Amino acid sequence: MFVLDPSLLEMPYSGNSRVGFLYTNLRVLSENYHKLNSTLVVLYGPPEVELLRLARDTGATQIHAIASLEPVGIRRDARVRTVLEQNGIQLVLSRSDTIQPPGSVLSGSGGPYRVFTPFYRTWLGLGLPMPATTITRLEPHGLESMPIPEPKASVPLPAAGENAALAMLEQFVKERGAHYEARRDLPALDGTSSLSPHFHLGILSPRTAANAARAHTGWVRELAWRDFYRHILFEHPHLETSAFKPEWNDFPWRDSSDDLQAWSEGQTGYPIIDAGMRQLATTGWMHNRVRMIVASFLTKHLLIDWHEGERHFNDRLIDGDQASNNGGWQWATGCGVDAAPYFRVFNPVTQGEKFDPDAQYIKRFVPELEPLEPKLAHQPWNANRQPTGYPRPIIDLKFGRDRFLETAKRHLKGGTGQPVLEFVTRDL
Repeated sequence: MFVLDPSLLEMPYSGNSRVGFLYTNLRVLSENYHKLNSTLVVLYGPPEVELLRLARDTGATQIHAIASLEPVGIRRDARVRTVLEQNGIQLVLSRSDTIQPPGSVLSGSGGPYRVFTPFYRTWLGLGLPMPATTITRLEPHGLESMPIPEPKASVPLPAAGENAALAMLEQFVKERGAHYEARRDLPALDGTSSLSPHFHLGILSPRTAANAARAHTGWVRELAWRDFYRHILFEHPHLETSAFKPEWNDFPWRDSSDDLQAWSEGQTGYPIIDAGMRQLATTGWMHNRVRMIVASFLTKHLLIDWHEGERHFNDRLIDGDQASNNGGWQWATGCGVDAAPYFRVFNPVTQGEKFDPDAQYIKRFVPELEPLEPKLAHQPWNANRQPTGYPRPIIDLKFGRDRFLETAKRHLKGGTGQPVLEFVTRDL
C-alpha cells in the first residue's frame, strides 16, 4: 500500500515535478503488482487515520513500512506508531534508504562522525550489504484503492519504475562507470548516473546500486556521501531549519528579491550560473559540479541566505530529498558539517572555463551565447557586441567576494582565528 499524505503533498516547495514523478512510479508499481496477481492499494489522507482504518477493515495486527530518516517523516512515523499501538496494532519499521543505517558507522569514541573522510573509511570497512530478495509472488486481495492522480509536471520526467532504474544502472556501470572519476565534473558530458531521482523515491535501492558498481570506487564513494548526509540529519534533526554551526543562524544576509529572482531565472549575466539554473528549470535536475557553483554564487557573491537556495532547489529538483539538499547547501555555504571553508569562494568564470572549456554546456542552456567562441561565451561582456537578449552581469565578482569575506570576518571573527583574506589569494 502507499499512503498519499496531503500534509506533505500540499507543503510549500513540495515540487510538482517531484510529485509527478511519484505518481508515474506508483502507476508502474501498480502495473507490476497486477502482473503478480495483486494490487497496489493507494490511500489518501493522514497516514495514522488511513492505516488504522485499513488495519481494522482487514483485521491486521501488524503494519510493515520503511522508516523515514528525515525529520518530517520521523514525526509522521511517531504519530502513526502512537495511534496504531493505542489500538493494539504493531508498527514494524525497516530501513532501506541507506547502505549502512544510522548508528552503524561510529567513531572510535562510539559517536557519529562529523567529517566525511573518516566516516567513509569506517563505512567501507563494514562491507556492502546485499540487497533484499525480490518479491516473486503475492496473494490476491479484494481491498479498494483510490485512483492514482494524473502527473502534472512542468518538466519531462525520467523513465519510471524499478525495471527502468535497473536498466539505467546497468548502462551506467557498463558504459560510464569506469570513466566516472574523469568525467564527473564535466557538465557537458553524460558522465553521471542520473539515478538520484530513483534513489530518492526508493525505486532503486542504494544497496543494489553499490553492489552492481562496487568496482567503480569513485561512484560508490558518492553513495557514501549520500549515506553521510542522511546520518547527519538523522542525528541532528535541528538541521531541518538551522545551520550546524550556530554562529551562522544570525548571519547578516542581504534581502534582495531582484538578485534572488535573477539567480533563480538564470539571468545573472554569468553563463555557468545561468546555464545551471536554466537546466534546473527545464529538466528538474542540475549537474553536481554546477550545483556547487550556483550555491557559492548565491550565498557569497550575492550574500543571500542559503535557505532561499535550499527552498528553490527543493521546489524544482525531481531528486530534491531533504538530507542531500540540506547537506549540500550547508557544505557550499560553509555552515555545515565537513563543510567547504566559508572563505572558499568559487569564481563562476574560472569554474566555467575549467569544467566546460568548449562552452558546450553553457550554449546548450544559454542559446543566446551560441555565436560566441568559447572564451567569449564564458565572458560575453568582453565581446565586441553584447549578445542579443543576454543580460550584463548583475554584480562585479571582486566586489561580491570582498563584501562577503568582510561580512563574514566581522560576524564570525575570522572563524579559524587566522586572517580571512589570506585564504582567498587563489581563484577557484
